[in-house]
Amino acid sequence: MERVLQLEQLPVDILIQIFNYLDQPSRLQVCLVSKFMLKTCICIMCNNLYPYSSYMSGLNLSFDQADHIDVCCNTTLSLRTLWIENVESISPTFLNQIVRDVAELGLSKCSKETIRSVSVTLAQYKQRSKLEQIDIYDCYMSDQMVRQMVISTPMLKRFNYYRSGFLSDSSIFAIVEHCQLIESLIMTLPRHIVQANTVTFAALEVLAQLPGLKIFVCRGQVRIATKQNEEWMYKHCSSLIHCDLSFDT
Repeated sequence: MERVLQLEQLPVDILIQIFNYLDQPSRLQVCLVSKFMLKTCICIMCNNLYPYSSYMSGLNLSFDQADHIDVCCNTTLSLRTLWIENVESISPTFLNQIVRDVAELGLSKCSKETIRSVSVTLAQYKQRSKLEQIDIYDCYMSDQMVRQMVISTPMLKRFNYYRSGFLSDSSIFAIVEHCQLIESLIMTLPRHIVQANTVTFAALEVLAQLPGLKIFVCRGQVRIATKQNEEWMYKHCSSLIHCDLSFDT
């Protein structure tokens, strides 16, 4: 930080020349501390042989209040992780530029419109999907919306669904059908809901057929919430190491 402050004291024309010889972290610091230089710095960074976007591995789009994202970047970002929180709507064009190579996707407090836009974009990259993990927090998703999302993620290994709605057997059937590599499936009930009856033993039977399932958590479902069913899962699913079918408290 001290070096950046010293650079700021130089005349702008000299500073611009020096900027070309700085490493990427130093350039970023100049952008952050100098409003006067910000536009010039960004233009230089984006036109470099190795632009800043070339080594971005993650993007967090998180807002304190629900917001709409209608932006477009000039290049496709090869991201590994993407977190979207409190978003009412998001530009399909922007999604196309950031979703293609994502391996870990998180959605929190997002609208149905945002979730549908994400699912539609994922469908475009189904044949080359790299998505291994989906985390859903406090978003309403119906069985149909879950199915629409997972049919485009054949490489999915972890599906974590927290406080986001009542999923039923059909969601589990869709995950088993389209995500044969699944290792972890976690489903909890919406906030302030203690129990539901939307998952049955039929779901356990199809889950037991998964060759790599290691973790299954489905709490608060009265039709399966017994120790006997947990024991049955351990017995019939050889890869399983943790099963929790208890009630939420």
